[in-house]
Amino acid sequence: NVAPAFLGGLVLCNSLNQPGEPGQFHTEQIPTPVYHVVLVLPDVALLTRDARALLPNQVSRADAIFNISRMGLLIRALMAGDFAKLALAMQDRLHQPYRMPLIPGFQAAVRAAQSHGAVATALSGAGPSLIAFSQDNHRPIADDVQAAFAAAGISSRSWILTSDNNGCRVQIQ
Repeated sequence: NVAPAFLGGLVLCNSLNQPGEPGQFHTEQIPTPVYHVVLVLPDVALLTRDARALLPNQVSRADAIFNISRMGLLIRALMAGDFAKLALAMQDRLHQPYRMPLIPGFQAAVRAAQSHGAVATALSGAGPSLIAFSQDNHRPIADDVQAAFAAAGISSRSWILTSDNNGCRVQIQ
């Protein structure tokens, strides 16, 4: 998570070390267009360690292949700004099915986002945030996703975020 913040844009980051060794990493910056995305944070406590604990220790070969087969497509779709391919590439069988049930109203929130043209929605990180990719209608998406959470008795906050391809900068005044 730190590499994109420092470097900007889409960053692939791979560990070069064996488990337990000090961290050495290889990073690749991938050029992408600027994106505007909706991020909605429901007021649900979901710690990363708890979200990780929900994941099975082993997954089926079919589910592993399903997710791995989408990685290249995800990178290509983000590089090209191809929202149709992004919808397919962001399908998941390894994380979201286990974590979504912990977030009241999440499925309704996804449907609300899709009803306004969000082509790809997902848990952001381990959750509980929902991220929605759309070419337009960002404010209606955010408002209806918040309404879906409210209908489930969950308050939330929303932001329309713009991707940053430059990363962090230091300004000296």
